[in-house]
Amino acid sequence: MVFGNKVTNVYLNASLHVALAVGCLTLITYMQNDILLSQGYVGLMFTGTLVVYNGLKYGKIWWYQIPISFQHRFTYRITILAIFFFLMAFLRMPIAIQKSLVTGFCLVILYPWVRKLGWLKLFWVSGTIMYFTVVVPLLSCKQPLNILVLEGFLRFVLLSALMIPFEIYDSVHDPPQLGTLPQRFGVSWTKRFGYFLVVVYWGLVCSNHGAQEVLTSGSIALLIMGAIYKTQPHQSKSFTAFWVEALPMVWAVMVYGFGR
Repeated sequence: MVFGNKVTNVYLNASLHVALAVGCLTLITYMQNDILLSQGYVGLMFTGTLVVYNGLKYGKIWWYQIPISFQHRFTYRITILAIFFFLMAFLRMPIAIQKSLVTGFCLVILYPWVRKLGWLKLFWVSGTIMYFTVVVPLLSCKQPLNILVLEGFLRFVLLSALMIPFEIYDSVHDPPQLGTLPQRFGVSWTKRFGYFLVVVYWGLVCSNHGAQEVLTSGSIALLIMGAIYKTQPHQSKSFTAFWVEALPMVWAVMVYGFGR
């Protein structure tokens, strides 16, 4: 049990879990829109997420100190490998995708400043992930503008709802002056806002997609609602860091197993 907990902690702290989640969100975009899967781009999202998250979390530490503990050494080596494979995949991408990724990188590097505007943090993260996992793949496949806008908005709304449990958990750890949604309006109001986002998402899916996608999207919508309902400010970090963050993987399995 102790060994299992240590392995899980290393896995989570190395950002492997969130990288898989972002990779699954990218994969879902390809499957739901019946476009040719680019394994290289999905791999790019996985490795890029590792580099970005670990850079934001550990960059300052690694700049001043060589990693000593096993966990930090493992994370450091994984990140170096991710940089290597990211660059390999990036250089093999078409120029149009490279330009789109550079544009998206501007959203990433602005995050430390945006985070100081607590209420905006949730929407910035959702918009950034939506850009990389929906906009870039659909643009590269020359999808019509109406599909791009609809799918982008749907993903943005759902990701914003998925971020609510993280905002609630962080509300007791963030400085009060940050002014995140739970800090400004309270946990109950924030939860109701999350439910509203889920309802908007599913309503739009029902209006614009077929029965199979309504089923899979409705299933993930219910799971996200359940996660929001279950979340409490003083809850175990593993609930959000592992179980909530695993929902994109569950969604990908449903989309792959049951169709769009």
